[in-house]
Amino acid sequence: MLTPGRRQELFEALVESGLDFAVQFASPAEIDKQNLNRLHFDRVVRLIAETKADVYFLDAPVPPAGLRKYRMELQGMTGRKVYPLNKADERIPVVAAASIVAKVVRDRAISYLKVVVGEFGSGYPSDPLTRAWLRENMHLARQKKVLREKWRLTTL
Repeated sequence: MLTPGRRQELFEALVESGLDFAVQFASPAEIDKQNLNRLHFDRVVRLIAETKADVYFLDAPVPPAGLRKYRMELQGMTGRKVYPLNKADERIPVVAAASIVAKVVRDRAISYLKVVVGEFGSGYPSDPLTRAWLRENMHLARQKKVLREKWRLTTL
C-alpha cells in the first residue's frame, strides 16, 4: 500500500531505530523443490529460532479455517508463542514493519537482478513486462538460474 519511496524511508527509520530483524532468502530452485507453503513454514521456523522474542505475530499464508492448526504446528516446532493472522500486516504494527523490510529487501534484490539480466519489470508472473521479457529471454533466465520453473506461465 506504500510507494517504494515511502517504504524506503520507513525501512531506514526501522534500521536506525535499532530494531532487530532477520531475513531469509529462497532461491528459485528451492521454491521449485518444495511446496511454497511448506517452504514458508520452514523459513518461519528458522526465523523464530534466530530471534529472541516472547511472542511472534505473523501474516499467515493459510485461510482462516487453517489458522489454529498452523499456529499449533508452529508452536510445536518452535516452543514459542506464535500468533498467525490473516492480513496481520494491516492489523499488527510489528508485522507491518516486517512487511516493509521484506518488500525493501525484495526491491533491492530485483534491482540487482536487473543489473545482471536487464530490465524485466516487477518479476511477478502477472506483470506484462516480466512476461514479455521471459518470452524473449527464457534461455538467459534459465542460464542465470533466476526463474522458477514450476510457474504456470501458460500465456506468455
